[in-house]
Amino acid sequence: MRSRTLPVVLIALATVLMIVLPISLKYARQDVLVFKSMTQSAVSNCAMFDVHLGNEVQSMVIVCEKWEKGECFKSDPVTITPEVEEIRIITSERKKSGKGLEGINLQIGTDNQTGYFVTYFPVAENTSGWSYSSYKDEERIKAVPGEDRVLFCISFDTGKGVRSLDCETLSNNKEILKSYDFVILVRALFSSAEIAKQDS
Repeated sequence: MRSRTLPVVLIALATVLMIVLPISLKYARQDVLVFKSMTQSAVSNCAMFDVHLGNEVQSMVIVCEKWEKGECFKSDPVTITPEVEEIRIITSERKKSGKGLEGINLQIGTDNQTGYFVTYFPVAENTSGWSYSSYKDEERIKAVPGEDRVLFCISFDTGKGVRSLDCETLSNNKEILKSYDFVILVRALFSSAEIAKQDS
């Protein structure tokens, strides 16, 4: 009498693959940004993200925003296509002739561009300190068409201390920004619209 163990094992293995493989493929096709690292020097900061787009999200627009006492000032948009595999948010501090901070320069770099200037935001005159925030290493930020996420932010001390900021909270509650005296952030807006690839 032949053993039925092998056919039973094969059937069980096939069943597991039928369950696990579609789930794996589903997550492999997801549009996500993955936070890689934050590097800091005395006067600059660089936040790096791996970019995985091209499923439902066909383009991403990055905008720098300055929120001051409930009013929002925005930079010109920077468009990112699925061909881009990495983005870098680069900030540098512009100092006054003394030791005080005058403003923040913001640049966006990609895997095929070292970085180009996006905008400059002057800071409040009474700024006495500031703090950078982004995500934890290897944290995944899901990209969904029609939605946006805050990728990076800088909070400032304008006389009341530096208030702790969380990018996830700012993404889910835009109204909270109106309660801060002064904040600079970088926001990504996701779209299903395809953008023609420009020749380099």
